[in-house]
Amino acid sequence: MTPRATSGSFERAALFCLDRLLQVAGALSLPGSREWVDALRGELWVAHGTERRICITVGGLAGLWAQGVARLVSECAAQPQMLAVSVVLGLGIAGIDVVAESRAPLLILLALSALTSGLLRPSGACLWGLALGLGVPALAMVLDYRGPYEVDRGDVWYLVAPAMLLALLGRNGRLLLGAR
Repeated sequence: MTPRATSGSFERAALFCLDRLLQVAGALSLPGSREWVDALRGELWVAHGTERRICITVGGLAGLWAQGVARLVSECAAQPQMLAVSVVLGLGIAGIDVVAESRAPLLILLALSALTSGLLRPSGACLWGLALGLGVPALAMVLDYRGPYEVDRGDVWYLVAPAMLLALLGRNGRLLLGAR
C-alpha cells in the first residue's frame, strides 16, 4: 500500500466518522436544529482538507451545545417553581444521605424524584435531574461531609448523570403514554 492510498483511506474514514458524529448529534438535538445539522453535514462533504472538516464538526457541535444550554436557561426562567422544588428536594435527599447508614434511601429517593419530575414537567426534565443530582455534592461541600466519599472525593458527583437520565426517562415515559 502506498502512503498516498493510506492517507486517502484515513481521510475517507475520518470523513465518515465526522459525518456520523454530526448525524447522531442531529438525531439527539432540538427539533429546530435538525435542518442546521443537515446543512453542516452537506458542508462537511464538500469541504477540502481534514482540518477544515474537523473545524466544521467541532463548530457545529459547539453550536448545538449552545442552543441546548440556551433552551435549558429559558425553561428554567419559565418554570422557577419547579427548579426551586428540585433544588430543595435534592438538598433534602442529600440530608438523608448524611444521616442514613445505607445508600439505599439515597438511591431510591433520587430515582423516584427524578422519574417523577420528568413525568410532571417533561419540558425541563434534564434541568430537574441536574438540580436533583447536584444536591449531594452541594451539601457535601457545604458540610465538608466525607462519609462514603472518603477514599475518592469525586464519587460524590456520580449521582448527577443517573438523576438526569432518570428524569429524561420519566419525560419519555410521559410522552410514550401520550399524556402531554
